[in-house]
Amino acid sequence: MHAHSRYVGAGSDTAGGVSRGNVAQVIAAVLATLASIGKTLGVIDGQTPIPPAMSQLE
Repeated sequence: MHAHSRYVGAGSDTAGGVSRGNVAQVIAAVLATLASIGKTLGVIDGQTPIPPAMSQLE
């Protein structure tokens, strides 16, 4: 995946790497997502755009 792909893996799969760009994008999205409060997220580079991945938080 490209360093700034803005795509992550959603779900319980934790095998894989994550780019710095995706880490930064996920941090920004988490700060704007109330459903992320109290959650621990595992993030890997994947095929799910970050906004839909954040909307999957319950």
